Amino acid sequence: MKIIKSLFLVLVAMALASCGNATDSDTGPTIEEAWGQFEQGDYEKALETFEKLNSAEATEGAGWSALFLDSLNFAEAKFKENAGEQRDDSNAGWSLALWTIGNYSKSVERADIVLANDPGYSFSHYNSFNADDLIWLQAASYYHLVNYSKCIEKIKMLDSSFSASVSDPDIARILLQKLEELDSL
Repeated sequence: MKIIKSLFLVLVAMALASCGNATDSDTGPTIEEAWGQFEQGDYEKALETFEKLNSAEATEGAGWSALFLDSLNFAEAKFKENAGEQRDDSNAGWSLALWTIGNYSKSVERADIVLANDPGYSFSHYNSFNADDLIWLQAASYYHLVNYSKCIEKIKMLDSSFSASVSDPDIARILLQKLEELDSL
């Protein structure tokens, strides 16, 4: 009987020990940790942490981290993974990545999606990137696509006092100068 009792106590002790106190390394990284690293500007560490997680938000975070590391094609691929999710932060980052790569038409489309969903959009993990930046990306995209009337339309959304005519022989220079003035990215 003593042996059975002792064996039972050993088994209980082993069971309790195996449940034990989980440490951070046992539980793995969290999405909050990854965003914290991103918000602190440690984009390499954030990317590494996001890549260990499996969710649409982690994919989005990996895209933004890669974007800030100038890994544009990788960032675009990450945002594209979330295409079916219709996540505003993914589409906003994708718009920026596409613009930077030079795919201006697609950049405008992604920005349109975000602005239609949330006209007052602001990226919560980097508040200085917002709806105005998306409108600027659209204006600059239209400039590169030589669609000056649409460029003017978008610029007027950022500065209602702006006035220009597509028939002005200097329109390209005028628009470029205004875009440079409005550039906050």
